[in-house]
Amino acid sequence: VFADGSDLRISSCRKCISEQCVIVRALRAAVSNLSDHRNNATRVMQDFASDFHERTGHHSKMLNGFESTMQSLSTISLHQSLISVAQRSGRRIQTLLDTVPVERENAWAAQCQTAHSNLLNRFSDLETSFSQVGNISVWDDEARGDLDAEEKTIDTSNEVETEANKISQQQAQRLDQLTIDHARVVQVVMGAISREDSGANMMVASMSGVVDSSSDSSAHVPDKQNAQTAFSVLEELSQASKGIIPSMELDDNILTALMQRVADDKTNIMRRMRFRLRQISVAQSTIQRVLSSHSVLRDALAQQSDNMMHLEHIPEFTSSYRHFLSEVRRRRAYGIAVTSLAAEMIERMASMRVDEVKERERFLRGPGQHLMPAFFDIFAPTLASPPPLFAPHVPAMAELDTLPDVGTDIDFAEEQVVSVGETSGNNSISDEERNRDQIESVKSRINSVSMDAGDKGECAASGDDQDQQGLIVSADETSSNELMETYHEQRVAAEAERNTLAYENTVLRQAIERLGGKSPRTYVQQSRAKDKINQAEHAKAADKNKRVTQINSSLESRILSLENELAIERKKVDQSMVLMKRTTDEQLSETCDKISHSSFEVGDVGLFMPTGRGSGGKRTYLAFHSNCPHRYLCTESVDGTPDYVLGRIIYQAEKSAGPLGSKENPFGLHIGTKFWVLTVEVIKIP
Repeated sequence: VFADGSDLRISSCRKCISEQCVIVRALRAAVSNLSDHRNNATRVMQDFASDFHERTGHHSKMLNGFESTMQSLSTISLHQSLISVAQRSGRRIQTLLDTVPVERENAWAAQCQTAHSNLLNRFSDLETSFSQVGNISVWDDEARGDLDAEEKTIDTSNEVETEANKISQQQAQRLDQLTIDHARVVQVVMGAISREDSGANMMVASMSGVVDSSSDSSAHVPDKQNAQTAFSVLEELSQASKGIIPSMELDDNILTALMQRVADDKTNIMRRMRFRLRQISVAQSTIQRVLSSHSVLRDALAQQSDNMMHLEHIPEFTSSYRHFLSEVRRRRAYGIAVTSLAAEMIERMASMRVDEVKERERFLRGPGQHLMPAFFDIFAPTLASPPPLFAPHVPAMAELDTLPDVGTDIDFAEEQVVSVGETSGNNSISDEERNRDQIESVKSRINSVSMDAGDKGECAASGDDQDQQGLIVSADETSSNELMETYHEQRVAAEAERNTLAYENTVLRQAIERLGGKSPRTYVQQSRAKDKINQAEHAKAADKNKRVTQINSSLESRILSLENELAIERKKVDQSMVLMKRTTDEQLSETCDKISHSSFEVGDVGLFMPTGRGSGGKRTYLAFHSNCPHRYLCTESVDGTPDYVLGRIIYQAEKSAGPLGSKENPFGLHIGTKFWVLTVEVIKIP
C-alpha cells in the first residue's frame, strides 16, 4: 500500500509541476507581448513629446507676444506716398496697425489661445495615463516576482525529481524485502505444518497396527524440536523486518507533505497568474487608450499649427512691409529702365536713319548721278528711295501709374537712419553727424555708380561725336542741328544706362535682404557699439603707446650700446679670421707636397690615377695607395678626363658593393667588397 501510494503521490507531484511550468511559460509570453506594446508606445510618445513641446513652445511665444506685436505696429508709420494713396481713396491709414483687421485678429488669437490651453491640458492627461504604463520601477518589481516564481517552480521540480525518486526507490526496496521475508515465513510455516502432519499420520498408523512394530517408537511422536526451530526463525524474521513498516510510513508522510507543498505552490501560481493576467489586460487597455489619445492629439496639434499660421502674419508683418517697399522700388526701377532703354533704342535708330539719309544723298549727288537708268530700274529699284521709317510700338508701362512712389534706395537708407535716431531719444551731436555721414556715403556710392555709367556714355558719345564730325566735314551740308541731335542721343543713352544700373542696384539690395542681409538700422546700431568699443580701445592704446614709447627709448639706448659692442667684437673676429687664414695657408703650403698612400683621412692629399670607365660611362679614378685599396674618386669632384687628379680629401663615404651592374656597384667589384668614395678639393690637374 505504501509503495503504491508513493508512486501515485510522485506522479501527482510531477503533474502539478508540469502544469505550473505551463502557467509560467504562458505568463512569460503574456509579459513579453506587453513589453513589446509598451516599448512601441514609449517610442511613439517620446517622438510625439519632442515635436509637441517644440511646436507648442513656438505657439506660446507667439501668443504671449501677440499684444506687444500689435502695439509695435502702431508705432511704424507708412510711407508718405502710401498715406496719400489711402487719402485719395477716402480712407485714413497712417500706420501698419491701420491696415490690420484688429478685431478679427484678436478674436482669432483668443480662439487659438483657448485651443492651445486645451492642447496642453490634454497632453498633461496623456502623460499621466502613460506614466501608469511606463513606470519602469513597478514593472521591474513585477518582473522580479515572476522570475522568483519561475525559479521556485524549478527548485520544486528538482526536489521532486531527487527526493521523491529516492523515497520511491527505498519504498520499492522495502517492499522487496517484505516480499522475501513473507516467502520465507510461508516456507517455514509450511515446513512445520508438513512435519506435524507426517507425525500425526504415523501416530494413527501405530494405533491401527499398520506400522511395523519393529520401527522406532520415537518416530511416531511429533517433532517438537522442529516446531521450536520454526518459531525461532519466525522470531528472527520478525525482529529483522520490525523497522520496515514504520520507515515506509514515515517516507509516505514525507511524500504527503511534499505533495501538499506542490499543491499549495500550484494554488499560489494560479492566483498570481490571475492577478498578473488582469494587470496585463488593464495595461494593454491603457496602452490602447494612450495610442488612441495620441492619434487624436496629433491631429489636434496639426490643426492648431494650421490655425497658428494665420497669426504668423502679424510677427512677420514688419519685415514683409520692408520687403514690400523694396519690391515697389525694384518694379519702378524696372519700368523706368525699360522705358529708358526703349527711348534710347528709338533715338539711336532715328539717328542712324538720319545718317543713312545723308549717306544716300551724298551717293546720289556724287557717283550715283553718273549711273545708267538700268541700275535704278532693274538692278536696284530702291536705289533712289529714302530708308523706311521705323516707328516701333512700345507697350505703355501702365504699372508705373499704379505703383506708389516710395523713393529710391538712397531715400530708404536715409529714412532708416533717421528712424534709428528718433527711436533712440537721446542722440548726441556726434551721432547726428555720423547719421549724416552714413547718408552721404550711401548717396555717394550710388551716385558714383550712376556717374560712372554717365562718364562711359559721355566717353562713348565723345568718340561718336568725333566720328560724326568727320562725317559732317565730308558731307555737303552741316548745321548746328546735327550737333544737337548727337548730344541728345548721347544724353539719352547715358540716362538709359544710369536707369539700368539703378534697377540692378535695387535688385541686388532686395536679394541681399532675402538672403538674410542686415538692414541699415542694424548696421547703425552696430556702428555705434563699435564706436564705443573703439573709443575704449583707443584710450587703452594711448596708454599702451606711452608705455611702449618709454620702453622704446630705453631699448634704443641699449641697442646703441650693443651695436658699439658688436662693432668691437666684429673687428676682433675679422682679425682672428685673418690670422686663421694666414695660419691655414701656411699649413697647406707645408702639406701640399705630401701625398698620402698608406692611409686616407679627411685633410690628406691623394693622387688619383685613371683605371678605366665606370658604369655611367665616365672615367674612373683610383687613389695611389700602399695596402689601402678601393679608394675611388667621386665623379663630381672632377670635370673632363684628366690624366691624373691631385686633391685634398674633404669627405669620404664607406660603402659595400652590391650586384654587378647595379648602382650599388659602379666599379665592378665583387659582391660585398667594401670601397670608399672620396670627395676632394682639386689641387692640381694636368
